[in-house]
Amino acid sequence: MKNPFYHLIIFSLFLCGCSSDSDNQPENIPDVTAPELSINLTGFPSDSSNPIIVSNSLEINIDAKDDGGIAKIEAFLNDINVGEDTTAPYKIIVDVSSLNSKNGSTGKYKDYTLKVTATDRAGNTQSKEQIINVDNEKPTITEVSLNSGSVINGDENIVTFGISDNEGINAIKIYLNNQLLDELAPEATEININTLGLEDGENFLKIEAIDIADNSSFFEVNFISDNTGPQIILNNLAEGEILDIPITLTPEISDEFSEIASFEVFYGEQNLFSSENPININFELDPVIFDTGDGAIVFVVKDVLTNESIISIPVKIMRRLTVLNFPQNFYDPTLARMYVFASQMSGELLHIERVFPETESIILRTSEDVSENFEFMLSFAKYTSYSTVNASDFTTIANVSNLPEINLRSQPRFDSQQANYFPLTGFDDGDIYNTFGHNFGANAGLNLTDNQLRILTNNDIVTGLSSDYIYLWLDNLTLNEYSYTIFNSDLSQLTSVDKSQFTQTDIAQKTYNVQMSPGNSFERTSINIYAYFDEHEFQNDIFHYIGGNGYQFQPGNGFPYNLNTNMHKYRYEVSINDYYTERTGIPENLFTQKNWSIDYTFDNNQINISSSGLEHIVGKIIIADNSNGGIDVNGKKINYLWQIAYDSQKQTNIVLPEVPEELKSWGFYQFYEQNQLDFNQIQIRSYEGISDYQGYLSEVIKNNTLPYLVSPNMEAKVKSEEGTARFFDLQNFIID
Repeated sequence: MKNPFYHLIIFSLFLCGCSSDSDNQPENIPDVTAPELSINLTGFPSDSSNPIIVSNSLEINIDAKDDGGIAKIEAFLNDINVGEDTTAPYKIIVDVSSLNSKNGSTGKYKDYTLKVTATDRAGNTQSKEQIINVDNEKPTITEVSLNSGSVINGDENIVTFGISDNEGINAIKIYLNNQLLDELAPEATEININTLGLEDGENFLKIEAIDIADNSSFFEVNFISDNTGPQIILNNLAEGEILDIPITLTPEISDEFSEIASFEVFYGEQNLFSSENPININFELDPVIFDTGDGAIVFVVKDVLTNESIISIPVKIMRRLTVLNFPQNFYDPTLARMYVFASQMSGELLHIERVFPETESIILRTSEDVSENFEFMLSFAKYTSYSTVNASDFTTIANVSNLPEINLRSQPRFDSQQANYFPLTGFDDGDIYNTFGHNFGANAGLNLTDNQLRILTNNDIVTGLSSDYIYLWLDNLTLNEYSYTIFNSDLSQLTSVDKSQFTQTDIAQKTYNVQMSPGNSFERTSINIYAYFDEHEFQNDIFHYIGGNGYQFQPGNGFPYNLNTNMHKYRYEVSINDYYTERTGIPENLFTQKNWSIDYTFDNNQINISSSGLEHIVGKIIIADNSNGGIDVNGKKINYLWQIAYDSQKQTNIVLPEVPEELKSWGFYQFYEQNQLDFNQIQIRSYEGISDYQGYLSEVIKNNTLPYLVSPNMEAKVKSEEGTARFFDLQNFIID
């Protein structure tokens, strides 16, 4: 058990401790000091003693201090709590937009007492007051002269406006595309818009009016800036284009923002076209009214804002002579070169173009300022060259005019011949036979020595034309008997040929007579007859030579010949001395020479012509080397042929065209240059149904038509080195 004295000591110590604390307790002093307070109204002086005017809201910045700490900051309007903040830094925003601005009876501002009170933690307060007036009426922006969607341009576009406010304007700000453009004085009433720095198209103007209460009003309007001239699209006119025929211009003119005001077209100083309403423009430009040479077509178009677009298209004015159209497969691949060229009637070169395998058309032009009825010479030149021989083939059409287009036709071109041999049976060895099989794509003949028939066939690889038949006639001179046979062109079923296969069925023996013109005596006559199995063959000259005769004596009862009367159509040739005719149908009974005359001199590559007669319309000249197989020059054979057609009623002199530089390497040129070309013959011709040379150009040359399809009767007078008409007249791809 513890000592009682121990408890006494503890109790004494307790009493001593209590007495000491009571003696050191400090006196309790209350906090009665108000906080320090200052306020600042954003946008207003801090020492304003006069009423201030605010608009929609009021921002109060408060500085409050107290040793014991700030409990809260409160804002009152006319003793109504409108805001409170308890965390430094102190800020209260008061919405006054719903307050009345003025007294209804007096029209004067209504005073509102703004009181800001700071309360410390001890409950002490400090307040600041400020009389405020509320102005929440925004400025008015009216009478803006720029309408929505207006199109303007240039550097001067004055826009006027009016601005009003119940108390007064403090500032005016102008924006373009939301970028501040300018800040104007409060009394300003106009601005200028310079569109040169703006992109074409839609833009925005914004006007901001700010009153003294910092109320803002905005006026926004969109407008179109247009500083670009109208667009011109030329559909059928390119830079550097050659203009040689009338061309219809259909320019497309458009403007994205403005209306078109005017459209003009010029060539030099000459106004070609004008329109104040250029919609669906369509006008013809005829280059014939301009001098030839280089120039420019100028297009000028303006919109209603005077924006202007000018397009200048350089062009070359020429005179078109003609257009040559080449069909597919026209070009002969065996040719080394082919050209076409135009020349003056006096021979000078006007234009030359080379023809290639892929050529489809060629336009021949001239820079000479020629008239509409200008006559020229059109020449085709073909050159073939091999190691031992070269050949130059020319065709010239003189007096060409008013022939805007020539459509050439593809000529038959045969592949290599195939020889077919068939044994003969039934032929009398004692008889004398003359046989001839000359057909389109096939030739045949008897060889009684070898006792066989040879038929040579080949195919037209260009046009694909062919006949289903091969006509072979047999003339037994011993018995004076004409017979014939017809083979199918497919010879696969033919194994031999017997005399019995030849027949005289449908053969008629006929005669024709000749009537000589006064002063002429008979020397020679010949006839050749071609027949066709159907109309297709006739239209394409898929011929069969069915017989002919030549006579150099005058029989008493006419000149006999044999005719197969069972053919579809016929074409024949008759010559009588220097008279020559080509006709369709069955040969007539009587042929009368034309009482025409023709003569010539050939010197220095010029043909001087003298002729008489009024019916002939076409002259034809043939110049060809008179060699057998070509003229030998340094071991190489040279051939040449030049055929010329001309207006026989007009032309008394033909000058051979000047040879272009591109052709001077051809073998014939040395003879041309040395005036040593051989003259062969000259003809003057009439065509039934064609009245003049221009008609011949239109009916025959224009579409390269077989003459017998246009005229059933061609008659000619011939002057040749041989003295008589050449029976097998030289054929040509454009003049027959």
